[in-house]
Amino acid sequence: TSSTRLVYNGPFKVTDWTGTNESWDLTRNKYYYDKKDVHLKKISMQVVKDSNTAHQLFQDNKLDDALVTGTTAQGLQKDKDLKHVYRAGTYYLRLNLQNNKAFQNQKLRQALYLVLNRKQLANKVLSDGSTAGDTYVAPRLAKDPTTNKDFATEMKPSTTYDLKKGQELWNEGLKELNKKKVTLTLVTDDQTISKNVGQFVQSQVETKLKGAEVDVVSVPAKSASDKVSNGNFDMNYTLWLADFADPVISMYYLRLIHKIMVNMLVSTTTSNWN
Repeated sequence: TSSTRLVYNGPFKVTDWTGTNESWDLTRNKYYYDKKDVHLKKISMQVVKDSNTAHQLFQDNKLDDALVTGTTAQGLQKDKDLKHVYRAGTYYLRLNLQNNKAFQNQKLRQALYLVLNRKQLANKVLSDGSTAGDTYVAPRLAKDPTTNKDFATEMKPSTTYDLKKGQELWNEGLKELNKKKVTLTLVTDDQTISKNVGQFVQSQVETKLKGAEVDVVSVPAKSASDKVSNGNFDMNYTLWLADFADPVISMYYLRLIHKIMVNMLVSTTTSNWN
């Protein structure tokens, strides 16, 4: 809820964060066991929700590090300051499985998976070096020790994009729910790139699945979290990053939220941080 209610065992601690403000500091932790080797005194953190604004602040020497995505990233691919750093994480859509929600129907969930063009999302919308992801486990996170193959590649479904099959499953799902159409609410945070992803999903679903409408709700992260916690959503755009290089951590997260939701992979593996 605030930086004063957190416990720290690393080289820095968070200060001046109230729980809602969009800037705070990381200051040295005097109790850190190796504090003699910590040379930075303070890191000032600032939330910048628009990639172009972040890049402009970086150019004006007001930021030392900035995340760029979308069209901003497209124009910076040959910039000497651009750094591609691979991170083992996955963006995905979290689906609400409550009984009064459309995605309680398995066929509707399967249809959604089959009609989203992940490569187009990664290359045209994110445009930051991210790659299409077809599994919950990120590519290059870990190898199967028995085959030496990438775990994500080995577990990839045989079919990941099939518009005809997707529409067939969608029709069957609507029939099982005794509906001719459904309106789905997609909740995202209010970063520019999140809004763009929301619009992409909206367009993909509405143009490829007859009988589907999508309302995109882009709100500050805390409000988005509250909506998800209260079950006021059908889809939620979010991501996770692996804490260590083992697919078992993916199963932990899956079990954690399986009671009311399902994790439906839709997009990309994060990779580009400037």
